Amino acid sequence: MNKTYLLITSFLLVFITELNAQQSGVAINTDGSAPDANAMLDVKSTNKGFLLPRMTQFQRLALTPVNGLLVYETSTNRLYQYQDGAWQYFINNSFWTKSATRDRLYNGNDSIGIGTSTPDEKLHVVGKIKVSDRIDAGGIVSATGLSTSGALFVNGTSFTQGSSIFQGNITGNSDAEIGGLVTSNTGMVINDAAGTLTYKNAGVDKGFVQLSGDDLRLGTYSSNTDGRFIVRVGGSNRMTVYPNGNVGIGTTSEPAAKLHVEGIAAFGEVVTQEVTNPTTGSTNNLIPLCYGNVNDAGSLIRGTNNVSVTKESSSEVSYGRYFLIHCPGITATSIIVATINYAFYAIETGSFFIGAVYDSPGKAKVRILSNTSNGTGSYYGAFSFIIYK
Repeated sequence: MNKTYLLITSFLLVFITELNAQQSGVAINTDGSAPDANAMLDVKSTNKGFLLPRMTQFQRLALTPVNGLLVYETSTNRLYQYQDGAWQYFINNSFWTKSATRDRLYNGNDSIGIGTSTPDEKLHVVGKIKVSDRIDAGGIVSATGLSTSGALFVNGTSFTQGSSIFQGNITGNSDAEIGGLVTSNTGMVINDAAGTLTYKNAGVDKGFVQLSGDDLRLGTYSSNTDGRFIVRVGGSNRMTVYPNGNVGIGTTSEPAAKLHVEGIAAFGEVVTQEVTNPTTGSTNNLIPLCYGNVNDAGSLIRGTNNVSVTKESSSEVSYGRYFLIHCPGITATSIIVATINYAFYAIETGSFFIGAVYDSPGKAKVRILSNTSNGTGSYYGAFSFIIYK
């Protein structure tokens, strides 16, 4: 037996000495081929594999490893490599599979965590993600904060945060272009002294809503020479402003004047409202100060609510009878018009006429007179009046 050991030892010494002399590596095979020139160990077989040292996790951790050491751990069935002062295990083929049609790896079941050991999505990144090109999302993009220095394209029907469209704030520090519908369940804020919401057609500016300091502008651009500004309520056009500045209210065709109202126009309290005409020689206020219809007793039958009438005299002395109209705003330059409805004490062959003149600030005097062959007199009677400023 000792002779056998001695023989084997001698053979190994000769073999090792020969290997050291050749410095070309070791080949383990059955066909007698030399080892590859770049390999210290060249194992070749068609019916056997290469088996690494196998050990438990306890045994692996008890080693004093160097970088590059390979072992197979039986506790977790993982292939480990000692790298940069720490054990790292290889991801096996149950995690990643090569595509049969493209040169890609894919994973259909598991999640990847970057910056986290417990990913709860297919890709879970704790920290920033930076890309040099665009990110295309075929589904919903959901984020508590989304920042981009380039363009943000949304090709779907919604850009969602949480379960509601625009549930959070979206802040733009530069221009943004959205080709689809924008819906907000709360509101939209443009914070700029000259913030503008522009409407385009085929890339041409057509209409806008703009803040100009404290003023709000709403209208069409100068590039839109044919566009009208239309106020539409209840499915119908109610007011239209034409490019020449003419305004039509209730009209169906372009008005020939600056303002064309089709229907009744009410101006509220006439004493405080004015319709002006700047033409030289015309009164500026086309709305009367007051008007009314008065009976022979001096009672106002109908008229504006800012007027009252008093029957000032019962004397039958010539020219003694008159009515006094109280109306705020009457001055010496006011236009006062009165017409007779009927008069008492009429002489069949006589004729009556009415006189209306300024009396004092806020007052006008009205007399009904008769000039006949039987004499001249002042009478009570019913009349109507209208007074302009």
